[in-house]
Amino acid sequence: MNHAQNSADDSKSDMDKKIDSFNQVMRNHTDDLNSLKNKDLDRIRTDAGSGTDSVPSGAPMVRVPGGNYGGTARSSPRIELKPFGICRYEVTWGHFQEVRKWAAQKGYTDLANVGSGRGPMHPVSHVNWYDAVKWCNALSEIAGKEPAYTVDGKVYRVGESDKVSVQRGAGYRLPTEDEWCAAFGGGLPKENTIFSGSNVDTEVAWFKDNSGGGTQPVGQKKPNKLGIHDMSGNVQEWTEEQDVTYVTVVPIANIQRHARGGGWFSSGGEWVGYPYTRKGELTASDPETARMPKTRSEQIGFRYVITEK
Repeated sequence: MNHAQNSADDSKSDMDKKIDSFNQVMRNHTDDLNSLKNKDLDRIRTDAGSGTDSVPSGAPMVRVPGGNYGGTARSSPRIELKPFGICRYEVTWGHFQEVRKWAAQKGYTDLANVGSGRGPMHPVSHVNWYDAVKWCNALSEIAGKEPAYTVDGKVYRVGESDKVSVQRGAGYRLPTEDEWCAAFGGGLPKENTIFSGSNVDTEVAWFKDNSGGGTQPVGQKKPNKLGIHDMSGNVQEWTEEQDVTYVTVVPIANIQRHARGGGWFSSGGEWVGYPYTRKGELTASDPETARMPKTRSEQIGFRYVITEK
């Protein structure tokens, strides 16, 4: 690289360098680029800092319509959801690293060495619940949005606090279980399929029988009708919810969080199946796992959402 090129690179902001680097990762993945060309889906995509609901690095989101989605086993019989955007793919290792680099220099010091992945387009894993929500806050700051998670009124950047609060109308965050299930089912009207996008598990999911013992690049399997991939199996995905089953009998610091969906390690069939009862109501049963929020595992990653303004 010559001196002029070095000078040009030095003049770029941290955000510009982050965008350039991740966009190169995206360009190197032909299958992913092809999926981005689908013009029939209502996306939420723009450049960073433009004030609209998008992912700065170009990772696409899709819109999930609002409406009555029924209720979960732990909530009211009728859940009215606001429209929201959700990532088409699970957060990739490449995307995670680019945001992590920025975050580690901006006060998110304990994100510096967390996470792992089998390749830049594989889902990130080995991130606990705290890592995921702090990463979402960092992404919001990069995009010029208000971070969704706070502790005692301050932006949540470090530590593993049992006092994390969420403002769902702010920036990027983990989905609630109801939002996750609504996206899994393809919005309204709900898809009449056993799995997210198909009645055949191998068409839409990576699991024990076809994963080769690990994660696979995102977006390789058939999406559901909204264009969302891998909800039936690649990694399980953190949601915002606490496991309220034991709230009255254990200290709040030990309350588990829920991870949704099937994973590369799961059996097929019901373990990557539909989170609705046959009556069409959301159910809090399989596929779901209650996990300690400090858990870092090769089985768990996440995707993020943003509430539509």
